Amino acid sequence: MSLFLITNVFKKTFDLAIQNRALTAELAKSIEAPKELNKLKAQIGDADAILLEQKASDSTNAHEKILSIVSQYCHENKVTLYSYPEPNKSKDGEFLIETNFFTIQGSFKKILDLIYLLEQKEKPGKIASINFKSAKNFETQHIELLSTIYLQTFKKNEQ
Repeated sequence: MSLFLITNVFKKTFDLAIQNRALTAELAKSIEAPKELNKLKAQIGDADAILLEQKASDSTNAHEKILSIVSQYCHENKVTLYSYPEPNKSKDGEFLIETNFFTIQGSFKKILDLIYLLEQKEKPGKIASINFKSAKNFETQHIELLSTIYLQTFKKNEQ
């Protein structure tokens, strides 16, 4: 009988320790909640700023603006613009999302410099994805670095 009592006490102690650990984790989360809330508010503020910036510069089509920036960079830095197809447009709730993408060929550093220019200086949209790929050019028998860069612009639907 005493063995049963000791086992029962250990079980209750173990259950209380697990419960204590879970409550401590929840407490830690609730302490961090104001910081997380401020971080999310800052992200919303950044998104609103981007929307306002893009709305102000809506007189210029985003597709044309990106083409202008990229082609000027390519000309000045000996980077080749391989393709620049029409953008994909989709609706998500109250927003119109325009995804522009293009493929360039050049050195890794030159491509990174272009990405920096687009992301930090010119800001024609938000860089959504970048894909690097090496491919052999059969005309020159050299391996070339190709990069496809995806830029997204967001606009509020005006309906």
